[in-house]
Amino acid sequence: MQKKKLSEIQELVREGDLNAICELAYRKYDGIGIEKDYEGAFELYKQASEKGNIKATYNLGNCYYYGEGTRQNLKKAFELYKQASEKENENAIYMLALCYLFGYGTEEDCGKAFKIFSELAEKGEADAEFHLSNMYYEGKGTEKDLKESFKHMKRSAEAGYREAYLWTGYKYLHGEGIEINDKEAIKWLEKSVEEENDIAQWILGMIYLEGADNDINIKQNKEYGVELLKKSAKQGNKEAEAKLQELKI
Repeated sequence: MQKKKLSEIQELVREGDLNAICELAYRKYDGIGIEKDYEGAFELYKQASEKGNIKATYNLGNCYYYGEGTRQNLKKAFELYKQASEKENENAIYMLALCYLFGYGTEEDCGKAFKIFSELAEKGEADAEFHLSNMYYEGKGTEKDLKESFKHMKRSAEAGYREAYLWTGYKYLHGEGIEINDKEAIKWLEKSVEEENDIAQWILGMIYLEGADNDINIKQNKEYGVELLKKSAKQGNKEAEAKLQELKI
């Protein structure tokens, strides 16, 4: 279906082809070969969902969740995610866990969120590992456990979840759930800097600016440190801005 021309897909949609309806909705939503049209995508996803397409039900939930193509309605999004998750749609299961965790469209239930994220983490879902780490760190839905928090954060980072790079580096830097390891801390912070993370830019900038004075086994590099602080400040990081002002740069 993805290789078909737009005109062919539109003809199949007129014939009521369910796969074509979903494909056209997808293309309209992302603007692939056609002008972005959230409202058009919403109507098509709704049509396909009513005909029993579970992926469309999940995507319809996203429309309500983000308020794209329709007015934001978190309660409706939750209901659709729950419906799709009952049919084993893993994306919907993940979003359902988020809704339980933050109380989006339903009452907050960290216990249910923890259970779902744990099951997804066992399947190797990096984003679930990330949230599981934070839940262990905060003691939400489970007992606070810094070692478990570190374990899941590192798994998430190793699986390529970019948000986990920063916090894996941070945990190594401060010894949260793991022994302090400057080399590993720098490695993960550098990976986060490559993703233009302003917090990582600020932390690493300070490390290079101060060198050994920061109780870290690293050679001082003021030029690189200032460069990172400037990048962080450019993204609106207040700590980086304050340090640059202090340095009169």
